[in-house]
Amino acid sequence: MERQKPKKKVGKIIGSVITGIVVSLVLLCLASVIFTKYALKQPASVFGYRLVKIVTDSMSPTIESGQYILVKRAVGTEVKEGDIVVHVPEYGDFAGYTMTHRCVKAAYYDEELDRTCILTRGDKAGAPVDKPVPIENVQSVYLSTMHLAGFFDFVTSLWGIIILVAIPSLAGIVLQIVSMVRSLNKPKEEDVAKAVEEERKKQLAEEAIKEFEEQQKVLEFLRQRKGDAPAKAQPRPMTEQEKILAFMAARKAQQAAKETDDGATNREPSAKEGETEDTSAKSEE
Repeated sequence: MERQKPKKKVGKIIGSVITGIVVSLVLLCLASVIFTKYALKQPASVFGYRLVKIVTDSMSPTIESGQYILVKRAVGTEVKEGDIVVHVPEYGDFAGYTMTHRCVKAAYYDEELDRTCILTRGDKAGAPVDKPVPIENVQSVYLSTMHLAGFFDFVTSLWGIIILVAIPSLAGIVLQIVSMVRSLNKPKEEDVAKAVEEERKKQLAEEAIKEFEEQQKVLEFLRQRKGDAPAKAQPRPMTEQEKILAFMAARKAQQAAKETDDGATNREPSAKEGETEDTSAKSEE
């Protein structure tokens, strides 16, 4: 049991560290989402990265409808010609909608609009150039296509959120509550074990005192029978500690006397052997 305790302690430490790391990452992701959405006034993202679902075929064959793409937050002035950008048009038929098109002209000053803009166009054959996009309306730059559309659709669905987020979160909360309850009950268990140990020590001490008192009574009775000396009055009653010490001293004296008796018994045969040898020598003479 004692060998297993260090292993359990190490396991608890590792579990606590892993839990702390996971909780810290979740809190950081949550803080990043809140900061992006409310402070920067942009779609929620984790450290600037997010997934975008393409709902039209305007970027076919580069990106097909229904696919997910990974994008990174970007500034309009950083967009280069040929980059695929996620932006919100301010002019034209799709004003106010989020679009993902390829940049065909990097940041330039549009005299008609009196603003710095970029020009975009879809990759689909015959697609026209879009209306100028002000650089402040640029949100993200395309990084890669994620070929797991079905999985991402499930993750973003109601059942996906329940299975992948709600249930694990609920299980984690329950485990934390159980751990807290156990930690609260642990001191009580230790107190009970300590009280049991103290009671055991007390019983042993009482038994030792009782045995010592009985031995004292027997010795007193033997003194009175032999008429050695009258019982002397005790100036004060012996304390429990003094009784225990006296009992231990008596035990040591008994052991010493026993060892002395055993030594005398062992020497007797040697003496007898010596007498035998003397007798045999005389007989030979």
